[in-house]
Amino acid sequence: MKNSRFLSALYIFICIIAISCSNLVQNLRDTVPVSQINYTVTLYAGTRGSFTGETYKTVTVPENTQLDLNLYKPDIPSESQEKWQFNQWLDETGSTIDKPVRITGDCAFLAEYIKLCTVTFTNDNDTVRTIKGIRQNTYIKEPPKLEKDGYEFVGWFTDNDIQWNFTDNAVIQDMTLDAHWTQIQHTITFISGEHGSFADNKKEVPISIPHGQNIDFTSSQIPVPQPNEEKWRFLYWVDEETKLRIPIDSYPVTKDATLIAKWTANEYAVSFAAGTQGYFANNSEKLPSSEITVQHGESINLLDSKYLPVQYTGWVFNGWLLEGKLISNAENYEVKKNIKLTASYRRLNLHIYNNNESAAFIELGKTESSHLSFAFEEAVSGEYNLDANGIVWTFPDGSENCFSAKISQDKHSVELTGKTPTTQNNPVIVSVTINGIESAPLAVSVGDYYAVASFDQLNAILQTLPAGTNTIKIKNSEFNTDTQSFKTLITLLGKETDKTFVIDLSEAENLSLSESMFSGNTNIQNIILPDTLDNIPKGTFYGFRALQTVSLPAGLKTIGASAFAFSTITQISLPSTLKVIEGFAFYGCEYLKEITIPASVVSIGDLAFTDTAIKQVVFYGNPANCTLGTSVFPDDAIIYVADPGSIPVNSPWRAYTIKRISEL
Repeated sequence: MKNSRFLSALYIFICIIAISCSNLVQNLRDTVPVSQINYTVTLYAGTRGSFTGETYKTVTVPENTQLDLNLYKPDIPSESQEKWQFNQWLDETGSTIDKPVRITGDCAFLAEYIKLCTVTFTNDNDTVRTIKGIRQNTYIKEPPKLEKDGYEFVGWFTDNDIQWNFTDNAVIQDMTLDAHWTQIQHTITFISGEHGSFADNKKEVPISIPHGQNIDFTSSQIPVPQPNEEKWRFLYWVDEETKLRIPIDSYPVTKDATLIAKWTANEYAVSFAAGTQGYFANNSEKLPSSEITVQHGESINLLDSKYLPVQYTGWVFNGWLLEGKLISNAENYEVKKNIKLTASYRRLNLHIYNNNESAAFIELGKTESSHLSFAFEEAVSGEYNLDANGIVWTFPDGSENCFSAKISQDKHSVELTGKTPTTQNNPVIVSVTINGIESAPLAVSVGDYYAVASFDQLNAILQTLPAGTNTIKIKNSEFNTDTQSFKTLITLLGKETDKTFVIDLSEAENLSLSESMFSGNTNIQNIILPDTLDNIPKGTFYGFRALQTVSLPAGLKTIGASAFAFSTITQISLPSTLKVIEGFAFYGCEYLKEITIPASVVSIGDLAFTDTAIKQVVFYGNPANCTLGTSVFPDDAIIYVADPGSIPVNSPWRAYTIKRISEL
């Protein structure tokens, strides 16, 4: 008990001593002026800014100072000012400093920054608006809606074709938003009229047609009214609102409309379209079409001069086309329905004559002269003159003018004087244009180019072929009348083992390609095909291990299955008329690295370009309109198209990496 009292007393004594010492210290501090107690504040600029080039800055302030840190914001380098902005100060615990802070000791603060973003708005690859300096994780207002004739604005979409929600989506990075549209559709209601009906006895049929599109009245989509009585015949359509007749070849849809069928008894309209190479004369007026009305079953002579258009110089009327086919019984044609006929023309050939003989190749000496004249294959009415710049000289090697020439006074002839060319192996090509009609090209040479018309002639040339000459042009039809002709050709060329050849078949007549025609040859590297071909048959160049390039016909429509498979072709240019590339067409072409496919192509078969070196494919058409087979391209090939967004989600095109052509 005595010890307990002692400890309590000792505790009270110690507390009194502590309080006395505390008061003493406070009294001592009160005797020191406040201005003499200073603290160091360290401000760190962070990774995005600096204080005049320094990473931190120190400030000495008196105790209890209310320090406004916003007076000490660091500078952001000019190259980063569009990407970053000072946001706020943080204390040593990471807490935000959003007002003046009371300084009670040494302390430090860190500058925090926020990223600035740029949003670019585009429409059809054109930039329409750019917003810069958007603070990350903030929202932007939707720009005004765009307008486009015939289309309704859908919204703004990301590169991943996701529509941007301006209310819910915050901007977190630089991005591009592209305008998307949907084509406006109009309803055209067809009424069958009082004398007819549609299929299943319907009296009206509504059709949805895109804004601005012409109605194709020949399409199966457009209903055709059938007469309820034999004596009645459908005549044409009338707009219910305007009461005007609808032209069947040009009726652009701009709004909803109702078209009513008009009928006539035992009469038909025969419409004549002059086409682009002729016109119908009406005094001084040139009309593109004319029309007559005939009785049911009446026979007329479509070749009567009163129906024929006037054709332009260089063109000859060839007959009337009905639905794309030439009418064979035009002199006694029985009319049983409304018809639209289109004039067909044959283009006259403009020939080059040398000493009154047709010329396609002239070989001149140093001082030899040759007088060339130009004329259509048939006599044409009226006068014609040589167009300005009508003489065309082509120098494939870019050399100086190999020949001198002068045009005679009558403007229908030219005199050539031969000179020694500066380089060998290339002919000079001469042609003329009269009233827009171009003559057949004439090759002029000084012995460096050979046009061959027979096997014997080819064999004789090969025996004495000068060094460096390798272009052989095959002409006429002798090479194509014998089924073994190309095998014989390959055999003859194969004797020249130290040479490689360019075989020019552009003027070969009646050329017929066949399967594996060139397989096994090691001397023919380049082939030029005639424009008369519209089809490369199956396997034509299969396994052709010397082939480098093929000049395809300008009117080519189909490349057959395996046509170039396992060949050594290195490059090829597909013409704008091409429609179909069949399966395996270029399969195994190990040296083919890229391909450009024209917009005209509507079908590409299985494995058409597989096992090639192709890394890049450019397709100028709409993939949605082109049927694609299985494994058409190498898996790692990049496909460039104009509008990736137009490709349906389930399309076979989606199996490949798709990019915009504008990214090339």
